[in-house]
Amino acid sequence: MYINMSIIKQLPDNVIDKIAAGEVVERPASVVKELVENSIDAGAKRIEIRIAAGGKQSIVVSDDGSGMNAEDVRMCPMRHATSKMRSPSDLFDIHTLGFRGEALASIGGVSYMTVESRHIDDQEGTRLVIEGGAIRECQAVGRAVGTTISVRQLFFNTPARRKFLRQVDTEARHINQVIIGLAAGYPEVSFTLDHQDRNMLHFTGATRIDRVIDLLGLGRDQILEIDYAKDGFQIVGGISRPEHAGKTKSKQHWLVRGRPIHSRGMTEALYKGYSHWIPEGAHPAFVCWVDLDPKQIDVNVHPAKREIRIANERALNESIQAIIREAVSSSEERAFKIETASTGSAMPPSIDLSESSRISDEGKAYNEHDEVKGLGEKAVQWVNWNFDGESDSEQGTLLLQSGPNEKGAVGVSISNGVGPEIENIWQVHGRYLISPLKDALLVVDQQAAHERILYEEAASKDAKAVSPVQQLLFPLVLQLGREEYALTLDIIDLLKDIGFDVRDFGENSIVVDGIPSQMKNWNDGEVLRHILADVADGEATLKGPRTERVFLSYAKHSAVRDGVKLEELEMSYMLKRLMECEEPYFCPRGRPTIVKVLRRDLDRLFGRI
Repeated sequence: MYINMSIIKQLPDNVIDKIAAGEVVERPASVVKELVENSIDAGAKRIEIRIAAGGKQSIVVSDDGSGMNAEDVRMCPMRHATSKMRSPSDLFDIHTLGFRGEALASIGGVSYMTVESRHIDDQEGTRLVIEGGAIRECQAVGRAVGTTISVRQLFFNTPARRKFLRQVDTEARHINQVIIGLAAGYPEVSFTLDHQDRNMLHFTGATRIDRVIDLLGLGRDQILEIDYAKDGFQIVGGISRPEHAGKTKSKQHWLVRGRPIHSRGMTEALYKGYSHWIPEGAHPAFVCWVDLDPKQIDVNVHPAKREIRIANERALNESIQAIIREAVSSSEERAFKIETASTGSAMPPSIDLSESSRISDEGKAYNEHDEVKGLGEKAVQWVNWNFDGESDSEQGTLLLQSGPNEKGAVGVSISNGVGPEIENIWQVHGRYLISPLKDALLVVDQQAAHERILYEEAASKDAKAVSPVQQLLFPLVLQLGREEYALTLDIIDLLKDIGFDVRDFGENSIVVDGIPSQMKNWNDGEVLRHILADVADGEATLKGPRTERVFLSYAKHSAVRDGVKLEELEMSYMLKRLMECEEPYFCPRGRPTIVKVLRRDLDRLFGRI
């Protein structure tokens, strides 16, 4: 007998709430973003955020906004309940950061949530307690005007989602980035972020240009101000001068009507505006506010509102490109006029284009920003002097053979981990160390070798013993950007382990009293800035553990550079230390450190055999 059983069923409310939560609440940072945006929309001028265990254990957001009355408190956790829309037309005329009415319902559905609020016109506040979407308590409470929302044990009832959360430090960094973005959008608002009773961020209410300086960690004279209003667009803010472009994209902030967004098109337009004024691989820092008719914006493109759609985006991008080009070119022309006036020259300096000044592709120096992942045949071909392909098994000698991209295919041997006896050492081309062996020449890349030495010393369990501190004659105060400062405090113990004597100085500043004794190019703090940039860039791309990135960057930027003259004692020490390394034949980024030129191959080159 045929029984007609329907396949489609309506899901129960508790399942619907959990599905909706997945669209809005990806991680603790999503909760912080939704709650702080609500505080901003409520007119708050002071917002405090306190988190524990990266937000996985608890999140508390307090503000001094207009607050809610008892009826609003009871309504706020209901799905599709919002104060920011009244009709369908409001979808295309958004004047607030949030409007979908699902944030509190979604958050309350996957946590223990408490809402306390008092409206400015009320004598008392209201306290609402929600557990997994169910209201457990609602009563009057005495409190100040404003709202406090507490979220505990996020995803307690969806363990499959909770297990995908990352480590505490990672989740805390995501929250840190959310607050930085919102602080960029609303400079007039004060923001405080505390994690595990330690202050991570504190922004006081400020003007736009002061917030730019604060976020970028640059002086006013290192920033070009932007102020443009035309064709229905208003663009204001600050961009770094070309010479102060950074190594990463971590200090780039677009704010459209106060909303932090990502826009590939707008960023590409800005880069085109800089044109040839910045070198390849450099990234300008900027904070730019864009204002336009809200009817020209669709903010409902992305569930988490990270992206928006702009009706006339092409015209906006063309305006951005023109604005940046005008600001940068005018600045560079003024700088050139000042320089020529001071030197008495009416013409720019000539550039030597003679053959002797050129470097062919074959002899091009290794780019320090490239990371060699392996040693394939092409990469190793230039060091393969073993023309007949014979391996050399004599103890105390070294040999690199070109081959496939695995370390196991590279033949290197050395007796008992001890280097060969060194009779003489020469430095050639400011790059290579050469020493004669019995039947060969030993050739060492000084930078690659030094990187290997520094990396293994930093990674040593007894790093403090092998990385003594060289005290600076005068302590150096470094003014950092917000993200750089927060990152420095996070990795300050790692920095101390590898030889930096550094301490917090407050207000986005640190004091460096000493540096690793082996560091060859301190350059008034630039090395430390490069390390912070590399670590931040790696976290943006989730590239490798943080500790590993610190060690790699320290070795890369601290090692002796091309053109640095070394004394014989320094060269001898470098070779000795290299031979004591666990992996002496490759730098931490995969380049060879040592090659051997066999005498029989030299004889063959000169027709002796």
